Amino acid sequence: MKRAILVLFAILLVVGLVKADVDTKDGVAITTTSNIDGFTSNIDDYDGQVVTSGVTDYTADANCMGAWFMNGTGDETDRSGEGGTLVETGGTIELIPDECAGVDNPHGDCTGSGEASGHIPSGYSGKSRYFDLSDTVGLEHGDGNSTDISGTTPISIVAWIKCESQADNMVVVAKYAATDYERQYQIMYRTAEDTVCGYLGYGQSGYCKECLQTTMDLDTWYHVAMTWDGSTINMYLNGSDNDDGSTSCSESVNDSTRDFVIGAYGDQSGGFDGLIDEVAIFNKELSAAEVSDIYTNGLDGTKGGND
Repeated sequence: MKRAILVLFAILLVVGLVKADVDTKDGVAITTTSNIDGFTSNIDDYDGQVVTSGVTDYTADANCMGAWFMNGTGDETDRSGEGGTLVETGGTIELIPDECAGVDNPHGDCTGSGEASGHIPSGYSGKSRYFDLSDTVGLEHGDGNSTDISGTTPISIVAWIKCESQADNMVVVAKYAATDYERQYQIMYRTAEDTVCGYLGYGQSGYCKECLQTTMDLDTWYHVAMTWDGSTINMYLNGSDNDDGSTSCSESVNDSTRDFVIGAYGDQSGGFDGLIDEVAIFNKELSAAEVSDIYTNGLDGTKGGND
């Protein structure tokens, strides 16, 4: 009898331990962590994001309208599932380090093994794409795709960048042109501010602009992000808010006819000079915690491990 009671107690204890590790979110059971050997945490769905072992895959977020790991040769595959493959236009955009074996490469010190120091953000694995200022190249897809975010729909854009020069108006991401009604959104480096600025265009020639407050060093990786909730632009640097108090912008963003492009404008002007990695765009405002998480763990939580 005593043994039966002990067995029953043990069963209840185990059930209690498992139950303590299961919470709910919007009525959905969410497994967090476990203190039972052999029990694996695996969250399948949390507010539209796939989460495994406490790490969020933002490319699976229902609001992710495009995600590019910058690991292709030629065209760049969209990891969001929206089908927004980017076409290499105007020439060849190097894949680093694959194309630097045995070369004294300025984008990272290459060795005979093909590995490069500094070719990706610190702590990351995988590859990046190199954009040369002297080239007229870009990665782009046409107007009317999932990246065509306009009106009062919130928007967020994130990217890793490493500048090799300080040329003016170097485009990181753009669906934008400085002509009537063609300004939609862009992130670019500007020499006047010596940092990255985000823009949202409205009306015939209007735009809202917010810049980072930290100037940028050459040959240094930075994670940059712009978010807009429909009324305020925020800029983030390396996972932290880094603007001057945010810019009020309650205008309706233009729906331009311009292509979506990484590394240049649609006509290949405004070319970036340096490396770009892990770019994504969302039709929602990322929270400060989400921006920080993407900076810390990468777009899919692997720090480039799925490149």
